[in-house]
Amino acid sequence: MATSSGSTLDVEAYISHYSGYTRLKRLQFIAQQDAGLRSEALRLAFEEVKKTANVAMYNELVAMDPNAPGVDEAWAKEAKKSSTQTLEKLETELTSHKTSLI
Repeated sequence: MATSSGSTLDVEAYISHYSGYTRLKRLQFIAQQDAGLRSEALRLAFEEVKKTANVAMYNELVAMDPNAPGVDEAWAKEAKKSSTQTLEKLETELTSHKTSLI
């Protein structure tokens, strides 16, 4: 794929070397830096962020994409709920382990 600077970059091949949060940040960086690759990078970033519970990153991506249909409220609500439940479970386990040490 040709970039606005005339170089070529296969975003999918490039990004395949990354995973998790780093993958999202790389895609976000590409979208910010190269207008020619912005739509592909954002498309991949949206696919990737929806595999996580990172609502803040999702909102950043929506703000970057002028063609975004808007925030997926159902996904955001479910992701926040899942994150809250996980946090509560981990805090409960931590408290339990702390009391076991005493």
